[in-house]
Formats: sequence, C-alpha cells, structure tokens
Amino acid sequence: MSILKAAKNVWCDYCKDQWGKNKDGSWHTKAMKQSWVTIVSESHKAKGQVRNYCLECVRDGERSVKLTLTQQVAYAHGAVEFNG
Repeated sequence: MSILKAAKNVWCDYCKDQWGKNKDGSWHTKAMKQSWVTIVSESHKAKGQVRNYCLECVRDGERSVKLTLTQQVAYAHGAVEFNG
C-alpha cells in the first residue's frame, strides 16, 4: 500500500459516496472536500485501486478500527501483528 499526499482539486471518495450529487448533476457541497491522502492498493486483488480520503475521514477510520494510520500500514506490510 502506498500512501501519498493528495493532489489539489481531488475530492474525498468517502465524502463523495456519502453525500453524492445534487439533482442537477453537480456534486453536493459536502462531497467536495479536499483529499488529504491518496492510497494506492498493492494487493493482487485490488490491482492498484486508488482511493482518496480527507483528514476527517482518515481520523474517523482510525477511531473505528482503533489503529492509527501508521499502525494500519505496518500491519498491511506484515511488519506488525495485532491480537485484538
């Protein structure tokens, strides 16, 4: 898994999924949240899938699994084992 700083004018995928588009086809204003990180999956199943997340969504994800982003990356690389 590669974690990169997100480019400008790239919106958070989770916010886009959550808020969607307006009736006129434009993105809802809450869906247009600047991404903080771009994550590229390197697993054989995901085949390079790219996802973008804003800082708020990253923090929400950390809280829900009770692992920091750094711990999640270490676990994904097999460097650490968690028993929980």
